[in-house]
Amino acid sequence: MTDPQLQTIADLARAGRHADAVQAATSALAAAQRHALLDQRIHSLVALCELPRALADAQAQLALAEQTRSQPRSQAQRAAALCNLAMVQSRQEYNTQALQTAESALQAAQAATAAQRPALVALALLRQAMAALSTDSALAERSATDAAQRFEILRDAAHQGQALRVLASVKLAEADTREHRALAEQAVALARQAGDASGLARAIMTRDQSVDDLAVRVRGLHEAHRVAREAGNLDQQSSAEHNLCLTYARLGLMRRARRLMLHSIALREPGLTDAARVNVWAIVAFIEVELGHGAAAQAALQVAQRSYALEPSARMESTLPLVQGVILRADDPQRARRLQRQAVKLESGWRLPYTLCNLADTELRTGNGSAALRATARASRLQQARQGRLGGGAHSDAFVWWTHHRALLAAGRDSAAHDALATAYGLLVQGVRPLSDEGLRRSYLQQSLSEHAQLLHAWVAAARTAGLPPERFTAHLQGPISLQDSVQRLVDTGLRLNEPETSAALLEFVIEEVAELLGARRVLLVLAAPAGGGAPATIAGAQVPEGESATDLLAAITPWLDEARRTRTLSLRHGPALETGADAIDQRSCL
Repeated sequence: MTDPQLQTIADLARAGRHADAVQAATSALAAAQRHALLDQRIHSLVALCELPRALADAQAQLALAEQTRSQPRSQAQRAAALCNLAMVQSRQEYNTQALQTAESALQAAQAATAAQRPALVALALLRQAMAALSTDSALAERSATDAAQRFEILRDAAHQGQALRVLASVKLAEADTREHRALAEQAVALARQAGDASGLARAIMTRDQSVDDLAVRVRGLHEAHRVAREAGNLDQQSSAEHNLCLTYARLGLMRRARRLMLHSIALREPGLTDAARVNVWAIVAFIEVELGHGAAAQAALQVAQRSYALEPSARMESTLPLVQGVILRADDPQRARRLQRQAVKLESGWRLPYTLCNLADTELRTGNGSAALRATARASRLQQARQGRLGGGAHSDAFVWWTHHRALLAAGRDSAAHDALATAYGLLVQGVRPLSDEGLRRSYLQQSLSEHAQLLHAWVAAARTAGLPPERFTAHLQGPISLQDSVQRLVDTGLRLNEPETSAALLEFVIEEVAELLGARRVLLVLAAPAGGGAPATIAGAQVPEGESATDLLAAITPWLDEARRTRTLSLRHGPALETGADAIDQRSCL
C-alpha cells in the first residue's frame, strides 16, 4: 500500500464519500499498511453510524499493535488504536469505558518515540476530554485545555478546534459569558480553516444548541445539519436532528419535533446501543404525550424500558419514572406522583428544576398544595442560581415560575403568586423577543408543554385587574419582525414537498409545515367533496388543542369554507370584532 493510495482514501472521506472510503480501505487491507487503513476505515464507519463495525476495527487495530510490541513503533500504534477505541466508545455513550481507554492511550502515547509522542499525547488528551464531558467536567476542562495548547504548537488546526469545542461545551455549561462564547466561535473558525466539516458541524452545535436566543439556535442547528449532510456525516446529521427536535419542541412544534427525532433514530440505528436508545425513545414518548397520542407514548416508553433492562445506566435512572409519571398524570395521578417523586430523588443535573415542576403539577392535581409549593420553591431557587446553559430539553424557564405561581395561588399567597406570575411573563418575553419569524413567535407563545398560552392569559387578566399600563402586558407582541426567515422557510417547504413517500406522510407534512409557517394553533386539512355530489367535506388531518374536536371546528368554519369555494378568494378574519368593545390583544385570527 502506497502513500498515494492512503491519500486517495483520506480524500474520499474528506469529500463526504464515506461509503467509498470504507470500500477502498477494505479492498486494500491485505496490504502492508493495515494499521493506517484501519484508522481511515474507523473514522468513516463512525461517520456512517456503523459503530459495531468501527468497534471491531478499533479492536483489530489494537490487536495488531499488540502483536508488534517488540518493534519501535508499537507504542505509537497502540496509542493510536486506543485513541480510536476511546472515540468509538464515546460515540456509543460508554463514557466510563471510553475514559479508561483514553487513560491507557495517554500512557502508551507518553511511551512512544520522541518524534511521535507530541501528536499522540495531544490526541489522547482530546479523547480523554471527550469521554469525560458528561461525567467529569473538571477533567474534561483540563484535558481539553492541554490538548488545544499542544495542537496549536503542532499547527494542527482541525484537532485544536475539536479540543476547543469540548472546552467551550464545559465552560458554557458553567456560565454563558462572552469569553466562553468566544471559545466556541474560535472552534468554529478553526474547523472552517482546516476544512474539517465534521468538526465544524459539531462546533456549530456546541455554539448554538443551548443558546437562550431561539432564533439563533434554529439557524445554527440548521447550518450544522447542512454542513453534516454535505460532508456525508450521518453521525453529525443525526446529532443535529436530535437537537433540532428539542428546539422545535421548545417552540411548541411537536409534530416536527417527533419527525426529526424519529429520523435521527433511524440514522443512528446501525450503531445505537441500548444505553443510548433509552434517552431517544424517552424523548419520543414525551412528544407523543404532548400530541395526545397515549398509545404511541406508551409504546415508545416500552422500547426505552426494554433497552434500560438490557443495559441500565445511572445517567438514565431518573428518566423512565419521569416519563411514565407524565404519561399517567391524567389517568392515575396518585401513581404518577409516586413515580415523579422517585425521579426527583434520582435527578441531580440541569433537568432537576423541570422534574420538580412536573411533580408539582401532579401534586396540585391530587390536592397536595403544600408539597407542590415545596417543589416549586426549590425549582425556582435552582433556576435563579443557574448561570450556564441548559443541557437541552423542551421546557422553558418561564414554565418554572408559572408552576410556582400556581402553587403559591393554591396556598392562598396571592401577593407572592402575582410576583411569580410577573417573573414568568418576563422570562416568556425574554425568550420570544429575539424571534423575528412571526410563525415561530406565535408557536412559542402558545407552546403547550410549558403552558405559555395559559401563562399569557393569566398575566393579561392580572395586569388589567391591577390597572397596569398596556405596555406591561403586551411586551410579548413587541420586537423585530422580518419576512426573510418566513420566506426562506416557505422556499424550503416547497423544495421538500417531494420527500414524503406516502399520501399519509404528505398530509402530515402539509399540516406540520402550515403550523410552523403561520404559527397556527389549530390547523384543519379538509378534502372538499366532488362538485355536485352532495357529500360532505372530510377531514384529512388536524392539529387542535387538547380537549377540542376537529369535527366541531370544521362545523364552525364550514360557512367560511363554502364562501371560499364559491368566491375562490382567501380571507383573513379576526374576532371578536373591535366594535364589540374587545381590544386587539383579545382577538384571534382565522385564515
